[in-house]
Amino acid sequence: MKRALAVAAAIALVASTACSFPPRQSRDTLYLQIGKIEKILIKGFQSNDPEVLRNTTCTVRRLRQLTPEYDWDKCIIPLMHVLNAEEHDATARVIAAETLHELHTERGDFAISRNAQFSDDLRVKRYCAILANVRALEKHRVYAVSR
Repeated sequence: MKRALAVAAAIALVASTACSFPPRQSRDTLYLQIGKIEKILIKGFQSNDPEVLRNTTCTVRRLRQLTPEYDWDKCIIPLMHVLNAEEHDATARVIAAETLHELHTERGDFAISRNAQFSDDLRVKRYCAILANVRALEKHRVYAVSR
């Protein structure tokens, strides 16, 4: 329990530091700080504590919203592990699915579509089905517009 609280506190501290940059700070410095945060978050994904997984997935999602231009490729595989593991907390799995959906990657979309078909948790299955349908509609619209 102490370890989980320490990891959550470290994530919150580093995330708040990264988000409080003065506007004149360069983009490269910001990306270096986010890279350090990303390494800490990847360690948080390795925890088996449901609270740490929820906090880590929420933190990635929030940071993704704050810095949409940053490439979060290193977090894709850990997010997929959270989503695919049936023993993980359903809330963490749903947040991981939403974050993967926001990242717009083929690997993430595939994981979401597979969980929509094969997940044992009805909440995760239903949410992934919604995300998979949204992505299919987006792809259909792009295809229809390009024709």
